[in-house]
Amino acid sequence: MITIATGTRADWGILRPLARQLKDMGAEIEIAVTHAHLIPELGYTVSEIIADGFTPAVEIPAHGTPAEATAMALKGFGEYFHTHRPKYVVILGDRFEMLGVATAALLAGIPIAHIAGGTVSEGAFDDRIRNAISQMASIHFPETDECAERLHAMGIPADTIHTSGALGLSGIDLSDTDPDNSRSCNYPAEVAEIIAFVKAAPTLIMTLHAETAPSDPSYTLRGATSNLLEAVTPLLDTHRLVITYPNADVDPTSTIALIKQFTARFSDRVRSIPSLGHKGYIEAAKASAGVIGNSSSGIVEVPSLGVPTLDIGLRQRGRQHGPSVIHSPATNVTSLRTALARLLSPELKAIAARRSNPYY
Repeated sequence: MITIATGTRADWGILRPLARQLKDMGAEIEIAVTHAHLIPELGYTVSEIIADGFTPAVEIPAHGTPAEATAMALKGFGEYFHTHRPKYVVILGDRFEMLGVATAALLAGIPIAHIAGGTVSEGAFDDRIRNAISQMASIHFPETDECAERLHAMGIPADTIHTSGALGLSGIDLSDTDPDNSRSCNYPAEVAEIIAFVKAAPTLIMTLHAETAPSDPSYTLRGATSNLLEAVTPLLDTHRLVITYPNADVDPTSTIALIKQFTARFSDRVRSIPSLGHKGYIEAAKASAGVIGNSSSGIVEVPSLGVPTLDIGLRQRGRQHGPSVIHSPATNVTSLRTALARLLSPELKAIAARRSNPYY
């Protein structure tokens, strides 16, 4: 039996193809759900897992501050591993709740299969969490050869490292006609409406998470979001905007309130939603004029869709990326507007059309 641990809408969207393939192969799998999946304010995205045809074997609450959520995950998964003894627990990436899962597995003697180790994201504490999980893991699936080299440099045996590409690209048809995402996917009505909204006019997709290891002590997620919204406002004369909510690395309440106010102010041109789900996000991004923010999806998956990305701030600093990804500081509105103009330029559109992506 293999346990797949998932804590957020983002990691389930990436892990879903693996779960399906293991299931199709006849493997016994259990989906263990925790953290943001179980938080109503963040969309209660466990419903997405159930809609995908998987009944979670266990739901382990993990909420509050990152320290509280990590501790709850450690306790809950410690109890789970006491009665369930999987051959492996699959952990993706670098989330703080996954540090709790990994620690529980290590102490219970459950081998960890770690996906996406060796990556760099200097503006978030995720970077060190990812490395810690790598040191606890027994088998490794880095996304690129560069990531594999970093793992080996950390002292991890080469025969346990298997470069696999980005799992988030698995199951995505990268042709201009995407049967997986263009067919009826039984989207929730709100998601279906937003996808239609994106397809009806040039639209930007925005997702901005907190920098949890900022270099500027005055940095706040709300301040960075305010800067980006100010920078993008002039573009609303010609473009629409879809905003997905930030994750729970820090309390997003005030930032979500700001997003809701902005959406109400430009209700004919802006939509906001807690989550589009992975399929909905890919379909919306593929139809968009560009993706802005600091989600890893803008660097890892969006380039293979032929769409340009504006990566903002320091959260993803150091992460390997293709030529269709450009960067801007989060704190300077003038710089953001200059970068947005470049994002929408014919030159970057032509570069994005080549779909050059080191993660594919």
